[in-house]
Amino acid sequence: MNYTLIFLLNSLIFVITTNAQVSLYYQDFEGSDFDTYTLFDGMPAAVPFNQTSDNYIVRAAPNSVPVGNTISGFTGNVIAIEDTDDAGFFGEPYIQTNSFSIAGYTDISIQIKFAAGSGSDGSIYETSDFIDVDYRLNGTGAWYQAHKLEGSASGKFWFDADNNGVTETGDDININQNAQNLEQSFSVSGSSMELRIRMGSWGDDEEMMFDDILVEAIVPCTPAVITSINTSSLEICSGDSTNLSVSGLLNDATVWYLYEDGCGISPIASNASGIFDVNPTNNTTYYIRGEDGTGCINETTLSCNSISIIVNPLPSVSLSVPPSLCINEELNSNISGG
Repeated sequence: MNYTLIFLLNSLIFVITTNAQVSLYYQDFEGSDFDTYTLFDGMPAAVPFNQTSDNYIVRAAPNSVPVGNTISGFTGNVIAIEDTDDAGFFGEPYIQTNSFSIAGYTDISIQIKFAAGSGSDGSIYETSDFIDVDYRLNGTGAWYQAHKLEGSASGKFWFDADNNGVTETGDDININQNAQNLEQSFSVSGSSMELRIRMGSWGDDEEMMFDDILVEAIVPCTPAVITSINTSSLEICSGDSTNLSVSGLLNDATVWYLYEDGCGISPIASNASGIFDVNPTNNTTYYIRGEDGTGCINETTLSCNSISIIVNPLPSVSLSVPPSLCINEELNSNISGG
């Protein structure tokens, strides 16, 4: 998949997009103060992060808090959770993002990275331990579930990809100390969106953490369209060359590719102009299509337009030695094969 680069400067978000996806919101929890989110307890009231002994909701490096094993896969700070009620948080605390625009987009991808600090240590997690990621449109109305993670009877922590209950089989993904980036996609209708990450941990040693929220609009790519392939000559003699030129639009493709062994098999030339000089040595079919090389366009299913060039062999001429002649006798050149 293509990722979008985000630069944070003075709490303003500057976005560079690719053809396939447009970044709408990003939070890496590296700031010293709340940036585009707020932490609430279940009352609800906005509250600061807090740690009481080994119980906490904190923003910190994952291995700076007392977790059950070494965490990997994160960069910088994460949001870490453990025994939230003993840390002074009531009900179901949650982090809520600021509202961000989704105007003009209907297909949305929500990505977030999770780890469970004691996920490989046996019967640690309970069915009451959970993290839910929800979204709301236009600042009002219902919240819809995007990601659902919860403990199970076996003590493991799971991502329930289809939101149909944890059975520890099928679509369920075990979340352990190695961080995993999880993505869910939705078709939505609205002008703005907010995210809410709810969390529950009511017992010792049930560390959970998350980081790097990224919301993108999925923008379908338009493949190149070829209206015709033109040539200076469809039929040439051996040793000659001819010119091929593409008429059409690249659209979201960036370069025209030329093949001769079949569509998509070992290109022999490429450029953005769509003009190619070729010098085939025998009858040859050339295949042309537009590509981007970044994954925006699915080239595994992309077809080609083609054109065939006929190559005629040069004449083979032979000349036999004429017989002896008398003066003024007619000469037969004995030329053949031309």
